[in-house]
This record gives sequence, structure tokens and C-alpha cells, in this order.
Amino acid sequence: MNFKVLISYLTISSLLLTDIILYMNWEISYRGYWTDRILFWIWFSLTTYIIYYYWNKKIIKIYVGALISFIILSMLPMMIPFIIIITTITGTDRSCHQEISKNISIQESTKSPITIPKIQVVEKTWLIDRVIGERDFSIPLREDYYRICKAKSITLEENLKGERMIIFSFEDGEVKWDLNK
Repeated sequence: MNFKVLISYLTISSLLLTDIILYMNWEISYRGYWTDRILFWIWFSLTTYIIYYYWNKKIIKIYVGALISFIILSMLPMMIPFIIIITTITGTDRSCHQEISKNISIQESTKSPITIPKIQVVEKTWLIDRVIGERDFSIPLREDYYRICKAKSITLEENLKGERMIIFSFEDGEVKWDLNK
């Protein structure tokens, strides 16, 4: 097997595994929304390349068997893990994304096809994005419930102590969300 291809594949696989572990445990991912998806598609392309060109190796056949087993096992519990993987790698897990400052964005996102979407506030740092706030996707205002897509504006206020508040402006009024609680 070509040493450079193997090192590239192991590096991409390690980056992808690290990203999955960070996100599942601490809601931290690599910087940028599409970075995770591009990383997956590079891994998938390299996997396809390795399977095609090195199919005659016994270890590749075992690896393919393990990958197929993983896919089948993820379909057993009502296909929920499989659907989560598909929605995550295709980018259909997020809607209503808006930048509210240079390093803060807000989005409606779902981690599972059977859960209610959440509003997430994401802070972008040099290499990673981190979820710093999360709440139900509907915003109560008087007698109605609104989603962030219906907001006329979304602003971020920060005081001298570093406490942050997000203000959603709708046609019927404003709703304030304290990120420190």
C-alpha cells in the first residue's frame, strides 16, 4: 500500500474522529459550518479510493466488512443514528442561520430527527466553533410563538463584565435572552 495515501487517510480519519468526539462531548467543532462536512467527504473519497485500488488486500476486505456492519447496525434502532449521520454530512440539520457579530452566530439546529429543533448560539474562535447557548426553537412573545427566521433583527449586547444578551426584534415586540443563565 502506498505510504503517502495511508498517512493521508489516517490523518483525515483522526481529524474526523477527533471532531466527532469533541462535538459529542463538549459541543465543539472545527471552525466553520461546512468544515465538518468537507472533512467527511474527503474521508469518504479517500475510503472509496483505498477500497477500489487495494481491494485485493485482506485488511481492506475486513475494513469494508466493518464499515458495512456499522452502517447496518446504525439502521437497527429505527434508523435514527443513520438518519443523524446523513443529515449531518449533507448539512440539512440546520436552518435559519444568521451572523449576529464578528464571532457569534445563531441558528436553528437539530441533533436528531425525532427531537424538536433548538436555537443555538455559536461562538467562533481561531480553530473551533463552540455552542455557548441553547434553548427551545420557539420564542414566546405575548400570545404567539416565533422562530428566529421571523425576526426583523437579532442583536447581541455585551456589558463590561462580559455578560451577553441576545435581543430578538419581531413586529409585535422584543424578546431578550440572557446567555449567562
